[in-house]
Amino acid sequence: MTSGSSLICLVTGAAGGIGQQVVRQLAEKQFHVMATDFNLDALKNVAKMASWPDDLVSLCALDVTKTGDWSACIQEIQNRWHRLDVLFNIAGYLKPGFIEDITDEDIDRHTMVNFKGVALGCHYAAEVMKRQKKGHIINVASMAALVPVPGLSLYSASKYAVRSFSLACAQELKSFGIAVTVVCPDPVETPMLRLQEDYVAAAITFTTSKVLRPENVATVLTNRVLLKRPREVTLPPLRGLLARLGDFLPSLTEFLMPIMRKSGLKKQQQRVKIRMKT
Repeated sequence: MTSGSSLICLVTGAAGGIGQQVVRQLAEKQFHVMATDFNLDALKNVAKMASWPDDLVSLCALDVTKTGDWSACIQEIQNRWHRLDVLFNIAGYLKPGFIEDITDEDIDRHTMVNFKGVALGCHYAAEVMKRQKKGHIINVASMAALVPVPGLSLYSASKYAVRSFSLACAQELKSFGIAVTVVCPDPVETPMLRLQEDYVAAAITFTTSKVLRPENVATVLTNRVLLKRPREVTLPPLRGLLARLGDFLPSLTEFLMPIMRKSGLKKQQQRVKIRMKT
């Protein structure tokens, strides 16, 4: 990204969490944004409440699991701006559960939204960007893409797939002037995290000493990642190193998990108590 340039961006999962904050920050930089979400009514409400400028932010319904939706959004961007500079693949899905409790629907939903949605987005964006001979694809995975998380096995597996896919695509697309970045954040204060408060299976999620804020993650995406186009980013970096160590030494992870689960349960229960009081 060159200083002062106006980018054309597509953001998935823009009705809440990290996606909403990314749209806001991109618009503040005077970039043009196609903000998308599977729930168009919710997206319209957010756009109105957040006062997204109509001349910079356009809205589009996008179920990331559907090829027709992707094709339509990409075509609309092409018709309006004639190019696509950056794709932010942020939409995601999570439902905690131990292996004996998961259903066919749980498996399909994690796979379709978290992996297929990202893969489709990369496919359609790459088609456009290869013709342009430039572009940047940013895929948001998770710290769970670095180390297996018991109780979140489906989510962890789907995010592992996102990370692996992203790193492979980065090699495929480099010669065309296209960068691919995979971002692996620790738990973020979003509805997805609050949902996990009610699942004992998600206790490991709450072992972090500090929950990230959506706006802080968005700042990393819209500044450092856009400027430097790194291959991979972990947030925070130290937790990323620890996660990689756990992945490299599975026996160490198995030893530490009971201790981490006990700590996570305490913090999880504290969050529930605070929520019940408000």
